[in-house]
Amino acid sequence: MNDKYNDYELLYLISEGSEEAEEIIYMKYSPLIKKRVNAFRIQSRYRDDFYQEGLMCLNEAIKSFDDHYNKSFNKFFDMILQRRFIALLKKDQDYFYGVTLVEDYNHLIDRLEEERKIEYESTYLRIEDYKEELDINCDNLKDKIKILMDKNIKARDIALLLSCDVKKVYNEVYLLKNKTNEENN
Repeated sequence: MNDKYNDYELLYLISEGSEEAEEIIYMKYSPLIKKRVNAFRIQSRYRDDFYQEGLMCLNEAIKSFDDHYNKSFNKFFDMILQRRFIALLKKDQDYFYGVTLVEDYNHLIDRLEEERKIEYESTYLRIEDYKEELDINCDNLKDKIKILMDKNIKARDIALLLSCDVKKVYNEVYLLKNKTNEENN
Protein backbone atom coordinates (compact mmCIF):
# COMPACT_ATOMS: atom_id res chain seq x y z
CA MET A 1 0.00 0.00 0.00
CA ASN A 2 2.99 2.29 0.56
CA ASP A 3 3.66 2.87 -3.15
CA LYS A 4 0.01 3.14 -4.11
CA TYR A 5 -0.75 6.47 -2.43
CA ASN A 6 0.82 9.89 -2.44
CA ASP A 7 0.81 12.21 0.58
CA TYR A 8 -2.49 13.86 -0.31
CA GLU A 9 -4.24 10.53 -0.65
CA LEU A 10 -2.76 9.32 2.61
CA LEU A 11 -3.87 12.48 4.39
CA TYR A 12 -7.38 12.02 3.01
CA LEU A 13 -7.46 8.39 4.16
CA ILE A 14 -6.23 9.45 7.60
CA SER A 15 -9.01 12.03 7.82
CA GLU A 16 -11.42 9.21 7.01
CA GLY A 17 -10.01 7.19 9.92
CA SER A 18 -7.64 4.78 8.17
CA GLU A 19 -5.08 3.49 10.67
CA GLU A 20 -3.17 1.76 7.87
CA ALA A 21 -2.67 5.09 6.05
CA GLU A 22 -1.49 6.66 9.30
CA GLU A 23 1.03 3.87 9.80
CA ILE A 24 2.28 4.30 6.22
CA ILE A 25 2.81 8.03 6.58
CA TYR A 26 4.70 7.55 9.84
CA MET A 27 6.96 4.95 8.19
CA LYS A 28 7.44 7.21 5.18
CA TYR A 29 8.57 10.23 7.20
CA SER A 30 10.62 8.39 9.82
CA PRO A 31 13.83 8.66 7.73
CA LEU A 32 13.34 12.42 7.36
CA ILE A 33 13.05 12.80 11.14
CA LYS A 34 16.23 10.78 11.63
CA LYS A 35 18.00 12.83 8.96
CA ARG A 36 17.09 16.07 10.72
CA VAL A 37 18.21 14.72 14.10
CA ASN A 38 21.60 13.95 12.51
CA ALA A 39 21.74 17.29 10.70
CA PHE A 40 21.19 19.16 13.95
CA ARG A 41 24.04 17.13 15.50
CA ILE A 42 22.00 16.02 18.48
CA GLN A 43 23.99 14.12 21.10
CA SER A 44 23.35 10.38 21.01
CA ARG A 45 21.74 10.29 24.45
CA TYR A 46 19.05 12.75 23.28
CA ARG A 47 18.40 11.33 19.80
CA ASP A 48 15.42 9.21 20.87
CA ASP A 49 13.84 12.22 22.56
CA PHE A 50 14.22 14.31 19.43
CA TYR A 51 12.92 11.46 17.30
CA GLN A 52 9.80 11.36 19.50
CA GLU A 53 9.48 15.14 19.12
CA GLY A 54 9.66 14.60 15.38
CA LEU A 55 6.82 12.08 15.51
CA MET A 56 4.74 14.59 17.48
CA CYS A 57 5.52 17.20 14.83
CA LEU A 58 4.36 14.76 12.17
CA ASN A 59 1.11 14.25 14.03
CA GLU A 60 0.69 18.03 14.31
CA ALA A 61 1.42 18.46 10.59
CA ILE A 62 -1.13 15.78 9.67
CA LYS A 63 -3.81 17.55 11.67
CA SER A 64 -3.04 21.08 10.54
CA PHE A 65 -1.99 20.67 6.89
CA ASP A 66 -4.02 22.66 4.40
CA ASP A 67 -3.21 22.14 0.70
CA HIS A 68 -4.67 25.53 -0.26
CA TYR A 69 -1.40 27.23 0.70
CA ASN A 70 0.45 25.81 -2.34
CA LYS A 71 2.98 23.97 -0.20
CA SER A 72 3.65 20.26 -0.30
CA PHE A 73 3.07 18.23 2.83
CA ASN A 74 6.73 17.23 2.83
CA LYS A 75 7.88 20.88 2.95
CA PHE A 76 5.21 21.77 5.49
CA PHE A 77 6.22 18.95 7.83
CA ASP A 78 9.93 19.65 7.40
CA MET A 79 9.38 23.31 8.28
CA ILE A 80 7.46 22.39 11.47
CA LEU A 81 10.11 19.82 12.39
CA GLN A 82 13.05 22.17 11.97
CA ARG A 83 11.32 24.97 13.86
CA ARG A 84 10.60 22.64 16.77
CA PHE A 85 14.18 21.43 16.88
CA ILE A 86 15.49 25.00 16.78
CA ALA A 87 13.15 26.02 19.61
CA LEU A 88 14.28 23.06 21.73
CA LEU A 89 17.94 23.77 21.06
CA LYS A 90 17.55 27.41 22.03
CA LYS A 91 16.09 26.37 25.36
CA ASP A 92 18.83 23.92 26.29
CA GLN A 93 22.27 23.95 24.69
CA ASP A 94 23.22 20.61 26.28
CA TYR A 95 21.31 18.73 23.56
CA PHE A 96 23.90 19.29 20.84
CA TYR A 97 27.63 19.81 20.30
CA GLY A 98 30.03 21.12 17.74
CA VAL A 99 27.90 24.13 16.82
CA THR A 100 29.13 27.71 17.21
CA LEU A 101 26.51 29.80 18.95
CA VAL A 102 25.86 33.48 18.26
CA GLU A 103 27.11 34.49 21.72
CA ASP A 104 30.56 33.24 20.73
CA TYR A 105 30.69 35.17 17.46
CA ASN A 106 33.87 37.14 18.27
CA HIS A 107 35.87 33.93 18.34
CA LEU A 108 34.21 32.82 15.11
CA ILE A 109 35.02 36.11 13.36
CA ASP A 110 38.65 35.92 14.48
CA ARG A 111 38.94 32.37 13.15
CA LEU A 112 37.34 33.30 9.81
CA GLU A 113 39.65 36.29 9.41
CA GLU A 114 42.67 34.09 10.12
CA GLU A 115 41.49 31.53 7.54
CA ARG A 116 40.90 34.30 5.00
CA LYS A 117 44.42 35.68 5.66
CA ILE A 118 46.00 32.25 5.15
CA GLU A 119 43.93 31.71 2.02
CA TYR A 120 44.93 35.12 0.65
CA GLU A 121 48.61 34.52 1.36
CA SER A 122 48.61 31.14 -0.39
CA THR A 123 46.81 32.61 -3.39
CA TYR A 124 49.17 35.57 -3.42
CA LEU A 125 52.14 33.22 -3.64
CA ARG A 126 50.58 31.48 -6.64
CA ILE A 127 49.93 34.82 -8.33
CA GLU A 128 53.55 35.91 -7.89
CA ASP A 129 54.39 33.20 -10.42
CA TYR A 130 52.20 34.96 -13.01
CA LYS A 131 52.91 38.56 -12.06
CA GLU A 132 55.37 39.19 -14.88
CA GLU A 133 53.03 37.71 -17.42
CA LEU A 134 50.17 39.88 -16.13
CA ASP A 135 52.26 43.07 -16.24
CA ILE A 136 53.57 42.39 -19.75
CA ASN A 137 50.45 41.08 -21.45
CA CYS A 138 47.58 42.96 -19.81
CA ASP A 139 46.34 46.47 -19.78
CA ASN A 140 42.84 45.88 -18.49
CA LEU A 141 41.05 43.81 -15.88
CA LYS A 142 39.34 41.59 -18.46
CA ASP A 143 42.67 40.37 -19.86
CA LYS A 144 44.09 39.74 -16.38
CA ILE A 145 41.03 37.69 -15.45
CA LYS A 146 41.35 35.65 -18.64
CA ILE A 147 45.03 34.87 -18.00
CA LEU A 148 44.38 33.86 -14.40
CA MET A 149 41.37 31.72 -15.32
CA ASP A 150 43.52 29.98 -17.95
CA LYS A 151 45.95 29.17 -15.12
CA ASN A 152 43.08 27.46 -13.19
CA ILE A 153 42.94 30.03 -10.43
CA LYS A 154 39.56 30.22 -8.73
CA ALA A 155 37.31 33.22 -9.32
CA ARG A 156 37.25 34.09 -5.62
CA ASP A 157 41.06 34.11 -5.52
CA ILE A 158 41.23 36.26 -8.63
CA ALA A 159 38.86 38.75 -7.05
CA LEU A 160 41.05 38.93 -3.94
CA LEU A 161 44.22 39.40 -5.93
CA LEU A 162 42.92 41.94 -8.38
CA SER A 163 40.98 43.79 -5.67
CA CYS A 164 37.68 43.55 -7.44
CA ASP A 165 34.26 42.12 -6.72
CA VAL A 166 33.89 38.37 -7.26
CA LYS A 167 30.72 39.08 -9.27
CA LYS A 168 32.82 41.10 -11.70
CA VAL A 169 35.10 38.08 -12.17
CA TYR A 170 32.16 35.74 -12.72
CA ASN A 171 30.61 38.18 -15.21
CA GLU A 172 33.84 38.35 -17.20
CA VAL A 173 34.14 34.56 -17.19
CA TYR A 174 30.56 34.28 -18.43
CA LEU A 175 31.20 36.79 -21.20
CA LEU A 176 34.40 35.01 -22.21
CA LYS A 177 32.62 31.66 -22.39
CA ASN A 178 29.81 33.15 -24.48
CA LYS A 179 32.34 34.75 -26.82
CA THR A 180 34.17 31.43 -27.18
CA ASN A 181 30.93 29.58 -27.88
CA GLU A 182 29.90 32.11 -30.52
CA GLU A 183 33.28 31.83 -32.22
CA ASN A 184 33.04 28.03 -32.28
CA ASN A 185 29.55 28.11 -33.84
